[in-house]
Amino acid sequence: MALQELKRFSDLSACIDELIALEPESTKSYLVKGFHVQRNLNDSQAALKWFSKAVELDPSNLKNWKTKGDALMNLRHYSKALACFNAILSMNPQNECALRSKAICCLQNGALGKALESILIAYEINPENVDTLIGRGIILGALSQYSEALETLHRAWEEDPGSSIEREINFCYKFEI
Repeated sequence: MALQELKRFSDLSACIDELIALEPESTKSYLVKGFHVQRNLNDSQAALKWFSKAVELDPSNLKNWKTKGDALMNLRHYSKALACFNAILSMNPQNECALRSKAICCLQNGALGKALESILIAYEINPENVDTLIGRGIILGALSQYSEALETLHRAWEEDPGSSIEREINFCYKFEI
């Protein structure tokens, strides 16, 4: 990273810190700080501190929980991330995004049945969502249901030909026959 870019990020960080000082009860300020640290400084662990503060200030805000859960997933802390997505689902059981994220956490923790259960609920809510289709295909593949996984992944690819699901499709093709 060039010295000029580092200065720019440093200046941005100082501006965000000023915003937090001016509005210490604003969850948006903490989310912005977390996003800055995560994306620009590539530090999910440090970002988690800011996302956790947003949850602490407003635990009824679903976006705060989602952001914290996503950061935990980036750190591969799937059990802790799962708790965030379950918090969202306790407030909104039909939150498709939280259901997908919960499914991925369950998959990563080896709880394939729970992963399938969550992704199927998300699928019932919106059977055309590409992310849900990809998640469903991956989970079905993990359950050795290769034909159905392939069908689902092909549907996802038809919905979004630019999606990068080639690896998952090739994996299922190996086992289908």
